[in-house]
Amino acid sequence: MNVLQWDNVVLGNADLALGADRLKVAKKTANFPMLAENTVL
Repeated sequence: MNVLQWDNVVLGNADLALGADRLKVAKKTANFPMLAENTVL
């Protein structure tokens, strides 16, 4: 997603189904903010 140069991304239920460990890795490598509500990563 970094190649697409997104401004930000909003996490959905499919993203959360991958598990917290995988989201933490994605958050560290992303060059853009990840937005979510009622979620703690």
